Amino acid sequence: MKIIAVIQAKVGSKRLPNKAFEKVAGVPSIDHVIDRVLRSKEIDGVAIATSSAEGNEIFESKAQEKNIGCFRGSESDILERLYLTAKKFGADVILRITGDSPFVDPHVIDQLVSEYRKRSGEIVFASTCLPMTFPEGLSMELVSFSVLEKLNKEMTDPNERGTFMLYISRNPEKFPRYALKYKKDASRIRLTLDYPEDLILARRIYDYFYGHNKKHFGLDEVISLLEKNPGWVEINQHRADRSKYPFVYDKEAELKAL
Repeated sequence: MKIIAVIQAKVGSKRLPNKAFEKVAGVPSIDHVIDRVLRSKEIDGVAIATSSAEGNEIFESKAQEKNIGCFRGSESDILERLYLTAKKFGADVILRITGDSPFVDPHVIDQLVSEYRKRSGEIVFASTCLPMTFPEGLSMELVSFSVLEKLNKEMTDPNERGTFMLYISRNPEKFPRYALKYKKDASRIRLTLDYPEDLILARRIYDYFYGHNKKHFGLDEVISLLEKNPGWVEINQHRADRSKYPFVYDKEAELKAL
């Protein structure tokens, strides 16, 4: 089973322009995402899935620099872009990670992928947000190529094609799955890059660990740091968007669905 980590990224963010190349600890934030994913022991390759629109060639250059794959496809049709990325690199399964996740943890990746491999033949989908117990920014999904291919043929609504992971998540009877949960509910914590406040917090956390000569820090260490500095969590707490992914935050309904 060939599992490829696909980092979904493009330029054009209005809330935090050019966020993938904002500097965190002296390097573009996308570098942290790539480097952390590359430390996973369970994946078989890494590729960036970006848009063919002008300006996104910067991701091709970054992929060449990091010696990973890159596919450029539709700006808005996320399903097609991920399907064609999987097809290009011969993936049996893709691990979808968004490019605004500078705290993605290779140990969490390995946990999720390992469970997927163990349950091969039983499931076609696995996620860290069913329901959301990890911080925002640690969301990732494993989905089989066969499911991507099927949905790419059958889904016709452009809006659904852009949010097809939501469709999969809401239909457990059609897509047997596994849900990885964090050891406690840390879903109120934002470790993503979507707003300027997110960038302030990311820089503060990275500066702390890099200042203590610890570059390979994990999620548990970040959570411990934030528990000791609760004021840091409040930096971007008002940006928490509970309506963005309602299936993630409706824990009671999602638990019943599982």
